[in-house]
Amino acid sequence: VPTVSYPRLVKILQASCYSKPVLSGLVISTGGLQESLRKASTSALVGYLQDSSINIDDKGKSREYLLSHDILWVLQRYQKCDRVITPTLKTIETLLSKQVFLNKE
Repeated sequence: VPTVSYPRLVKILQASCYSKPVLSGLVISTGGLQESLRKASTSALVGYLQDSSINIDDKGKSREYLLSHDILWVLQRYQKCDRVITPTLKTIETLLSKQVFLNKE
């Protein structure tokens, strides 16, 4: 059930060794065509970024910074794969519309 699994899955983004592979799959759901997956994954990702209980990693970097770094990795890694690039760009658009990166450098 996406509404149960995605909020748990996004917490794995905190572990740097898993963040890139998890985000690769998450952006496909967030920017994908299936409405139920898109809503559940977007809600979970935005909720994770807005959760103030875990805002900064051990090196002082915000979750938004780490997420943007991982998104860039996904774009570079899958640059010739439209099946990943298009949902990633849609995910970026969604995050910008939700003002996730507002007041960030």
